[in-house]
Amino acid sequence: MFTLVLSSLIACGLDRHAIRLEAQEKALLYQNAQRHWEGMRWGVPARAAAFYEDPLTRARLESDLESPYSRIVDVKVLHVELDPKIDKEKQKTDKTVRKGTVYVRIEGFGTDNVLRVEENRQRWYRNTNGWWIEYPPSK
Repeated sequence: MFTLVLSSLIACGLDRHAIRLEAQEKALLYQNAQRHWEGMRWGVPARAAAFYEDPLTRARLESDLESPYSRIVDVKVLHVELDPKIDKEKQKTDKTVRKGTVYVRIEGFGTDNVLRVEENRQRWYRNTNGWWIEYPPSK
């Protein structure tokens, strides 16, 4: 009886720990996405490009942010979803620990000076160095 209670307490504690880690992972991805999109919103290429892992891609985007808008008026990170954890065997070859999706609402003026509001889906991945934007974007 005692071992049953003890094992259920340990399992419950481990479940809470796993849920807490999942929430922390989501919060970190949300914060990084928010920083990236704030850089896009305010036209600060260094801030926006900081979340591309490849140095050449980062340098290219620091000099010219790719945006279909001539001016972004507002950006809001709507939601963050984490994919299931990647198994250890695949991590050995890929070095990717986790993947996630960020949903963003963008409001801005196009080159025709018409206000557009759209939602974008952006894929991110995490390795031992942090969260990075998948580039080129996956379909």
